[in-house]
Amino acid sequence: MKKIVILAIAAAAFIASSIVANAQYRPSSLSQHLAGFEDENGHELTDQEVFQLIGEDIYNETYRGASKQYKTGRTLIIVGAATAGAGLVGTIVGTIATVNAIDQGHVTYQTKNGQRVIKNYDSTAALAAVGFAGGVVLLTGGVACLSAGIPLKVIGRKRLEWIANEYNHQAVSSASLRVGLTNYGAGLVLNF
Repeated sequence: MKKIVILAIAAAAFIASSIVANAQYRPSSLSQHLAGFEDENGHELTDQEVFQLIGEDIYNETYRGASKQYKTGRTLIIVGAATAGAGLVGTIVGTIATVNAIDQGHVTYQTKNGQRVIKNYDSTAALAAVGFAGGVVLLTGGVACLSAGIPLKVIGRKRLEWIANEYNHQAVSSASLRVGLTNYGAGLVLNF
């Protein structure tokens, strides 16, 4: 008798755990948030939720690429801003150090064929020049990252907004009641 009760409880637990509820929450509107979406209550949606809402085609053809574009653009902007900032500081400091090294006599000149050329310099002048050159390289790299990152982020955001607008357009139930033609003559027509 105990075995039958245990088997019945186990079977009931197995059946209960295998029931899948098909009812799901469908937000009435989506808005683009960072590299994804949030619903009208401000809940950030997971990729799985986005997949279920917009469908496989739009998810694979547009959402994944747009999300990657947005994230890549955001990363390039952050890295570019930090690198350009460091490069600007390095360029300014290198310039000031180079001018000071020249003013303090760390660089000596000679005239050759009527032109003034560097004859000798010490480690202070060399270090200042390397600081300037390093700053220019960082500044150039930072500007390049910013130049690539800004369009990527904007394009990714616009594509995500397009998906949200498409979803919102389809989610709006536009019911209308009018007098019109039916299969059997004139009558009330309800479109939804």
